[in-house]
Formats: sequence, structure tokens, C-alpha cells
Amino acid sequence: MTEPSSVPVTPAKKRNWFARHKLLTAVGVILTLIVIGSAAGGGGKDQSAAKKNASPKTATAPRTTPSPRAPHTTPSPTGAPAGCLDVPTTVLQMIASGEEKGVGGLRLSNGKAVRSPDFKKVFFVAADVTAPGVSGYSGVWSVNDLQSPGLILAVDGFAQKFTVWPDADKTDARISRADPSVNRAKDCLR
Repeated sequence: MTEPSSVPVTPAKKRNWFARHKLLTAVGVILTLIVIGSAAGGGGKDQSAAKKNASPKTATAPRTTPSPRAPHTTPSPTGAPAGCLDVPTTVLQMIASGEEKGVGGLRLSNGKAVRSPDFKKVFFVAADVTAPGVSGYSGVWSVNDLQSPGLILAVDGFAQKFTVWPDADKTDARISRADPSVNRAKDCLR
């Protein structure tokens, strides 16, 4: 017979819990990713509600503290349509902050707006535009609020060419540069 050896036997080292429970670990990782994705995604909106409120897929303007005064109708200058609204300078500055690279100092002044008859939360903003080498032009943008817009879209060709705001006719709202409100807003500038 052979005698047992005198070399001590050490018990096998246990692997960590995650290595021993691969299936539970995989399920936990997937659930964690779903929770993180849901929290980061913020939940979706009903498409019809988004179109009704003119909330197309767009970039948003930086948020500022809203002014307590509401937009008001100005007395209509000769030949200008009724319903022209003053646009606060802060809103014009927000729109101008989206100038295309290389424009070099876009300035908007004399901002006037009209409320869209088609969309509950859309104003068409027309403004006189100046930039180095550019004067005597006006542009039209749409915004969702005349005090603190969270949504700015470039409506006419000038606005689309000189600012980075999304083209209104290429969003879910499909606001056309041929919309009668574009000319109504421009008429307010006269």
C-alpha cells in the first residue's frame, strides 16, 4: 500500500458571484441599461400632439428668464395688418445668436410678429437684418413663445441661409415659406 502524501491540499478558490451566476448578471445588466435608457430618453410624446402644438424635431434656443409682460398688439402703422406684435430685443438676440459660421455679426432689429392661425403655439417673427456687407433685408423665423422661446425655426430663404436654426419646412410642422403668415409678418415691418 501507498501512504498518503504529506503535501497539504488547499481547497479550490471560489470564483466571484458574477462569474458563478452569468445568467443573473446578464439579466441585471440588461435591466440596468433599460432603466438608464428610459431615464435619459425622457419618454415620448404622441405625434399628433406634437404636430398640434408645433413641437417638431428641432434644436432649442437657450432658456432665459421670461419677462413678466405678455406680447401686446401695437397700433398698426399705415398699411400694416392688424395683429402685429412687438418682439422683445432678447428674443431677437436669441434668434441672431444662431448665425451661420462666417456671417460675423448678425443683428436683428424692428422685430414684429403675428400669431399663426394654423398652430396654437407659433408666432412668425419678421425682423430687419444687418450684418457686415448686408443691409436692407428682412428675415422670418417662427418661435413658440414671444417672451422666452424654446423653439426657433428658420422660415424664409434669408433666415435659412444666414442662421443655423432648422428649416421650418423640413420639420414635422412643415411650416412653408409660402404660408400667408410670412407675408403678414413682413407687412408689419412697413
